[in-house]
Amino acid sequence: VAFLLLDIGNPAVKAIPIGTRVLCGLLQSLSVRAAGFFVVSLAAVTPALRVQYIVMMYIAIFPIAILIRSTNFYEE
Repeated sequence: VAFLLLDIGNPAVKAIPIGTRVLCGLLQSLSVRAAGFFVVSLAAVTPALRVQYIVMMYIAIFPIAILIRSTNFYEE
């Protein structure tokens, strides 16, 4: 949803047909956190969407980082 809302008026996104645009938004939301695939180049998206991608990447790794910090296993 944010892919569509935060890029309203962006010519790179407007060039994609509406049905494909929705599927591209779904792909972006699923793959940006894990694989790093992009439908539209990061240079072409708005700064607000780039910030959201950074937040999504941070949230994806946050539980793992907390788990690593809270373990009591130390190698010597």
